Amino acid sequence: ANPNSQTTEKLYFENAKTAYFNQNYASAVNLFNLYLTNFPKSANSFDAKFYMGESFFRMADLSNSLRYHQEVVQEKRSSFLARSARR
Repeated sequence: ANPNSQTTEKLYFENAKTAYFNQNYASAVNLFNLYLTNFPKSANSFDAKFYMGESFFRMADLSNSLRYHQEVVQEKRSSFLARSARR
């Protein structure tokens, strides 16, 4: 694997998480969407879907929140599986 692409992937993911933890949920959704578009098979893609679901939940967009949390539950590969199942 190209180390530069791993670095780029990590930057995309960390920038999106920073937006989420700064409670900038609209920006987080955009950044996680960009991340998932560019790195759909990444190991972090499962957690990115969780954060997208949480971001939508925090913005009171329950239908999109449910959509992403259902994906997390169906894929069973995120460390946040139990939290998504509760949503």
